[in-house]
Amino acid sequence: MSLPPERLLRDWVGEGLPFRRTPRLVGALDGGRTNRNFLLEADGARWVLRIGNPHAAALGIDRYRELALLRAAAEAGLAPRPLWADPARGLLLSRHVDGERVSPAELNPARRGALLALLAAVRELTGADADFDYGACLRAYRAPDDEPSSELVDCLAGLDAARARGVCHHDPGPWNVIFAGGRPWLLDWEFAARGLPVLDLAAVVVDWQQPAAQVARLAGAEPGQLDLACVFYRGLCRLWERRLAALGGPDGRASGASTGLDAV
Repeated sequence: MSLPPERLLRDWVGEGLPFRRTPRLVGALDGGRTNRNFLLEADGARWVLRIGNPHAAALGIDRYRELALLRAAAEAGLAPRPLWADPARGLLLSRHVDGERVSPAELNPARRGALLALLAAVRELTGADADFDYGACLRAYRAPDDEPSSELVDCLAGLDAARARGVCHHDPGPWNVIFAGGRPWLLDWEFAARGLPVLDLAAVVVDWQQPAAQVARLAGAEPGQLDLACVFYRGLCRLWERRLAALGGPDGRASGASTGLDAV
C-alpha cells in the first residue's frame, strides 16, 4: 500500500513541505494508473501531490532520473515546476497547471504543430546521464514463461542502427498533455530519459491517432524509422499493460486498459 496523503499532510512541517501555511487536501485527481495524484491548496496556489507506485522499479521507473529531467524541463518552460520531491519514496509536489486536456479529435493543426514543437524541445534537453535501456524493459515486462518477441527485438535493432538519440518523454499521450496559456505543457516525466525521440513521434501517431506520413513530414522524421517506432511502441505498451496488471494499480488493485506507458 502506498502512503495515504492525509498522513503526509498531517506532518507537513516534519516532512519538509516548503509551505508557509498548512496545506489543504482538495481531493484525488482522476486518471492515474501507475500513481496516485492529489490536488492541494496552499499559500494561495494549487499544487499536485504525486504518490508513486510501490513497484516503480519493476515498471522501469527511475525517480532520480525523473526528477533531474523534470527540473530541466521546467527550467526550459516545458513542464510544471516541481516544488519538492522525495525520490526514494516516489513523492513529488508540482505546480498545478490550470488548463485543458485535449482529445485526439480536438488536436487541430495549430495544436498538433505546438505538440510537435514541444517534443522537439524535449529532445534537446540536457540532464540525462544514461540511456534508457529498452532491451531491459522488454525483458522485465514480459511474463517469466514468455519468449522474447523477435519482432520487437528486430524493431529495436533497426531503431538503434539509426543512432538518432536525444531526450525522450516516452509517454506524451493526451493524458499527459495540458493546453494552457495558448501552449501545451507536458506532465508525468517518470519514463523520460535519453533514448530514441522517434518513439515520442510514434506516440503522436498511436495515442493521438495522427497519420504517420503527416507526422513524419511535419517533424522531419524518416518515414521508415517512424513505422518501426510505431510497431515497437505498440508492442512495448502491450507488455507494460500486462506487467502493470500483474503488479496491480497504484494500491495493488487490478488495473484497466490504456494505450500509453502510463496515464498520469
